[in-house]
Amino acid sequence: MLRKSLPLLIALLLFPLMALEAVELSSEAVRFRNNLLSFLREEGYTPDTNSDGNLVVFEKGGETYYVFIKGSTPLYISVSMDEIKYPGEPNMTAMMFAVETANRLTDYVKSTIYMPDEGTVQVDFAIEMPCHSAEEFRYVLNTCLNALKETRATYLENYNELSGQLPDVITALSNGEFGDMSSVGSSSPIKITEVKVANVNNDSSVFMADYGEPIYASNSRYLKPKLIVNCSSPGEYTIAYRLYDSAGNLKRNTSTSPEGYTYQQKINLTQGTNTVTMGGWGSNTDGFWKEGTCRFEFFYDGDLLYTQNVPVLGASASASAASSSSSSKPTSIKKRGSNSASSSSLPFTYNRCDIINSPAGGGDLTHQSEGAKFTTSNTGFISPWLYLTALKDGKYPLEYKLIGPDGDMMRQIYSTDNYTWEGEVDLNKNTSIYVIMGLYGPYNYDRQWRKGEYTFEFYLNHKLFDKHSFTIK
Repeated sequence: MLRKSLPLLIALLLFPLMALEAVELSSEAVRFRNNLLSFLREEGYTPDTNSDGNLVVFEKGGETYYVFIKGSTPLYISVSMDEIKYPGEPNMTAMMFAVETANRLTDYVKSTIYMPDEGTVQVDFAIEMPCHSAEEFRYVLNTCLNALKETRATYLENYNELSGQLPDVITALSNGEFGDMSSVGSSSPIKITEVKVANVNNDSSVFMADYGEPIYASNSRYLKPKLIVNCSSPGEYTIAYRLYDSAGNLKRNTSTSPEGYTYQQKINLTQGTNTVTMGGWGSNTDGFWKEGTCRFEFFYDGDLLYTQNVPVLGASASASAASSSSSSKPTSIKKRGSNSASSSSLPFTYNRCDIINSPAGGGDLTHQSEGAKFTTSNTGFISPWLYLTALKDGKYPLEYKLIGPDGDMMRQIYSTDNYTWEGEVDLNKNTSIYVIMGLYGPYNYDRQWRKGEYTFEFYLNHKLFDKHSFTIK
């Protein structure tokens, strides 16, 4: 059953409509209501009111409309129509995308998803406005009714089309099919508290960069991690890691790497704090790692314990030697100018990004992090999933630009002038979450993706904090 409180944060928010609370009407509101009732009767309608007198109800063309009245001059007026109810488990992913599309196509109708009780989801449509008098309102009433009807029809058209194409990611997550991200690693007998990475040759006899020092693309070879591990129960443990390059590709050897991982190692731990050096991954040829941010993910018994981003710098080691003392400590996110968010200013720890493809023609989701290959024939709707750990409580605006192979920002009908997608994330301190950002894709599969490299640019309140690329072949 669909849970009323989803165990994840998404950038498409659920906004409940204002409850029609019982309030004593002001004299202006009473006058507005009475004049509105008279006007509707003159127009041939049969309006009615609720017991509190703050809601006028009438029918037109087989649809029921509601006018909610509150306050004093200027009055708060809300015009709405019958909601669409979904008992059971609708496709929440398609619903949210359809609501966002409907909202982008109108200037004043707000479509919202509301869960009035356990097991029921509904979509509401309303227009809210300030108004001074019924005489003023009567001139915009028909415009409001037509806009509501058109927005409702737009939503239904998009939902009906998308519900047959998109896997229901949201309900799957709410039912725990991807695990409870809020308790990642919490029950493990081992806990990783720190990771530093060195740049070494194949037998670790030569260090191009010691643990924690800057790593440069020009002489990069093997990335070798050193872990600080706290252990509550001594014994032998197997720790595995996944290593992703700056393009988000999982690095592994099909012959020697364990399934789903880059590398794993058995280690003996004593109770308390341990220092563990694991085997590295790379090549004995200079320049193996490209400029960008690589990422280690460390696992025990299938649980993610720790994530460490590793910046690989573009300048040569010799050219940067003079400034090495000021940049010797790796940061999670590289600073990119005055309009970039530094890692210290972020309200979350940015752990990683995964690109999810809802394949053309249907089928299971495919994940870039699991080695999925995206092609022009199998790529449908693309969505970036950000894995974050909240450092603060609060709501924060998130945006992304999707840059195509030609270097231009890609747009859909709901895109703004500056971003492909804009949304908001609600953070709860010390909670690890997946943020599922807005989907991008064709409205039908006759419009295919082009071959080439695509880049997501992620922004927090209009400040760039990371980039992530993927390739379609």
